[in-house]
Amino acid sequence: MKIGFGIGVTEDVYLRIYILRELEKKMKEFFSKKNYGSSIKNYVIGISIDAEPFASFLKERKPKYTKGKKTLTVDRRPYDIEDCFEYSSRIDHDKFMKANDKEALCILANDIYSSIDLVDKFKKRMDDFNKEKFKNDMKNFFKVEYDIEL
Repeated sequence: MKIGFGIGVTEDVYLRIYILRELEKKMKEFFSKKNYGSSIKNYVIGISIDAEPFASFLKERKPKYTKGKKTLTVDRRPYDIEDCFEYSSRIDHDKFMKANDKEALCILANDIYSSIDLVDKFKKRMDDFNKEKFKNDMKNFFKVEYDIEL
């Protein structure tokens, strides 16, 4: 399965963007050889960490599932997606910025792990997705890579 992040942050968070980039890199590597069925081949996590007043202006995007192949254009560049589940999550800006690196990773880990249940909204369309195996692997990933218990 391919995993990727869509990251939206305010300028001050760029000082800590390395946490998100390292996490994304390790997740991509860990999950690249995993298979959870044919329903989801791409799993995209949108992460927003925005300070006020920007956070209150941004709308929360609903989870989305695209079955089959589709070409999207982002920043005038086309890219193909196939059997893609995507969702957005808003991380508390103040907690993230005040946390040390380990605590920030715990915030992200808990949010990512608890968000897996969002796939249940598309259960009928995702008839071949082993969510429990995915959840167990996600739990294992955070334990092995960061010593974080979920």
